[in-house]
Amino acid sequence: MTWAPVPGWENLYEASDAGEVRSIGRFVPARSGKTAFRKGRTLKAIAKNNGYLCVTLTDGVRRPQIAVHRLIARVFIGECPIGLHVLHNDGDKTNNAIRNLRYGTPAENHCDTERHGRRLKGSAHPRAKLTERTVIDIRLSTAPASQVAKEFGVNVAHVYALRSRRVWRHI
Repeated sequence: MTWAPVPGWENLYEASDAGEVRSIGRFVPARSGKTAFRKGRTLKAIAKNNGYLCVTLTDGVRRPQIAVHRLIARVFIGECPIGLHVLHNDGDKTNNAIRNLRYGTPAENHCDTERHGRRLKGSAHPRAKLTERTVIDIRLSTAPASQVAKEFGVNVAHVYALRSRRVWRHI
């Protein structure tokens, strides 16, 4: 495992190519006015609601919470170019090893999400009101859009979007 200093936090934190972050042992001011030695340790990453792991770094004043995958990529690949994202090759948001990370465009990120099966489509989506069968019924219906909308509990614009395949394209 290779450790390298975190840019901007060089004397305080290091990151490993395995996706871990650790603090470096250092002297800090104590309440008594003296200094105390704080032994370095591996930081515990916390999973956020979006599934990504984060760590909190501190220099005694600032306490930013930083996504581990962004931090590891910044240390071992370099600064992220404007407009790019950090992508996980295997689709596992908790696998932050450098061999699993790369920079890519938002379009590549979208394609990766599709490839890894994490994009919820159709009735699998938690906010879906329709099923695949009702979408087919709406498309095959020759009734006016307003009538179909009332029948299936959607608005007229959604009926037009279904019929023109702007939504539910996978069917």
